[in-house]
Amino acid sequence: MPKRLLHVVIFILVTCQIGCGGGSVKVSEEPDKAGLENMDKFMRAYMDFCAKNNSAPRSLKDLEPFLKKYGDPQALSKSPNDGQPYVVHWGYNPNLYDFAEGAAPVVAYEKQGKDGQRWVFRADGVFKLSVEELKNSVFPPGFKPQF
Repeated sequence: MPKRLLHVVIFILVTCQIGCGGGSVKVSEEPDKAGLENMDKFMRAYMDFCAKNNSAPRSLKDLEPFLKKYGDPQALSKSPNDGQPYVVHWGYNPNLYDFAEGAAPVVAYEKQGKDGQRWVFRADGVFKLSVEELKNSVFPPGFKPQF
């Protein structure tokens, strides 16, 4: 199977699993529902853009038409926990991630989060990570995390 086709198949499977209540979204014992839902919608819009354009959005302006499908683009581009825009590694296409390579790179995350934890969108889903876990995460080549 060609590598590009494999990426598309994996993307579809991950998207379907998330949409069908699959296990790709990990939450703490007391999930922050608004934070999870917002980051999940942001992730879906970002992945929709990548699938349709075969490239990643370069800015929020590129992503806004895709965010509208899920709600207000301005609200969906900010964390409901800290009120700040997400830190986004614009230009990184998670569809190009090879799941055989190991840990999935971080695409976007909450700038401050809440109670020492942040919602994080990685190439393999949405996760709630501690600051330490986020610092030890893999980031796309050329991108430097902001802590």
